[in-house]
Amino acid sequence: MMDTKYTKEVDAIIYSTIANRGGNTVDSAALEARKAIFAATNKKLTLPMVRGRYYTIRKYKTALYQQSILKGADTAKTTDVREIIVDMLMSRENVTLEIQGKQITAVFK
Repeated sequence: MMDTKYTKEVDAIIYSTIANRGGNTVDSAALEARKAIFAATNKKLTLPMVRGRYYTIRKYKTALYQQSILKGADTAKTTDVREIIVDMLMSRENVTLEIQGKQITAVFK
């Protein structure tokens, strides 16, 4: 049986730990995720592996969200919108949100 380093459990630990990091840096949250992964699965991952996997997961989730918007899916019922908004704001791109007819534009430099 082939042992893969990234499983659904490992991905969940990485994403939840880093996405909910609060005021911590990505590196310090990745260190916490590394420790949690080792405690839960006994797998040793390096800091760049954890950080890279987080950005891969975030990119994938953002792409899925954008596809669902293009298809006209009702994302409020199928996805936690707060998580998507946080990911969009953390991407350092210009973001325009429309909430109940009012536009909010966030520009990061």
